[in-house]
Amino acid sequence: NKKTGHVDSRTDTEVERKLLRLAGSLAALHGRWLSTEGDHTNEQILRSKKVAELSKVMVHPLAFYAEWLQVIETCDEKKLPPQQRARVKKILARAYGQPFEPQAGAEERDADIAITANSLSLIHGHVCPAHVFLTDSGRTVPNCYLVDWKRSGVGPLEVDLVQCYAQFVSRKTRKQDPEILMRMLQEYILSLDIYYGCKRDLVSLIASMRDVANLMLIGGACDWNLHSELEMALSSVFQQLSDLSLPDQVTLMRE
Repeated sequence: NKKTGHVDSRTDTEVERKLLRLAGSLAALHGRWLSTEGDHTNEQILRSKKVAELSKVMVHPLAFYAEWLQVIETCDEKKLPPQQRARVKKILARAYGQPFEPQAGAEERDADIAITANSLSLIHGHVCPAHVFLTDSGRTVPNCYLVDWKRSGVGPLEVDLVQCYAQFVSRKTRKQDPEILMRMLQEYILSLDIYYGCKRDLVSLIASMRDVANLMLIGGACDWNLHSELEMALSSVFQQLSDLSLPDQVTLMRE
C-alpha cells in the first residue's frame, strides 16, 4: 500500500481461502432477498414479497439507481460517448426494473445485456479486504463478517461480487486469475442453493457481472472513490468477464 507503506504478505492460498469464505457469506446475505422460484419478469419481481420486504428496511430503496442515473447523464462525452451512454442507461434500468425508452436500432445491439431485477438485493457496497473479518471457525454461517456498511443499499448483487473479486485479487497479484474467479462463483452459487434454495446459472451470473462491471467503471453508486488502481482492476475484470461469457469457455474453465 503506497499510502501506509504496508506490504501485503498474504500468500495466494490465503487470498483464495478468504475469497471463497467471503463468497459464501455474501450468498448468505443476498439469498435472503432473492426469489427462489427462478426467473420472472421485472414487473413480477418488483411485486414480489421479498422485494417488498427489502424496500421496507431501506429508507430510499432507489437511492443507488438515482445516483447512478445522475452520474451517467452528467458524465463527460469523452469518457461516455452517446451510444455507450444509452447502453449503460439500459443496463441500469434493467437492473432496477425501471422503464427505459430504447433508441432506434438499439435492440439488436443490446441483445446481450443479461442483468435483470432478479438480482436486486441488499448489498454491502464496499467489499474490500479491510472490511472483511474471518470468524474463528470456517464451519459457522456466515463464516466471515463485514464491517463499514455506510455505502450499503438496494442494488444488483453482482456489485458485491465484482468488488470482492477485483479488490482481493488485484491487491495481491495485480492481475486477475480466471480459475480463482470460477471457484469463487461456484462457491457463491452452491452456497445460495444450500442456504436458501436459490438457483443461479454460472454463465448468466458471469454475463450479469460483466454488465455491472460496465456500470461500476463509470462511477456512481458504491464507487465514491474510484481511484486509478481500482479503475484498472475493474477494467481488467470487465475484460475477463467478457472473455468468459461464452458457455463453451465457462465449461472449459470448470473442467
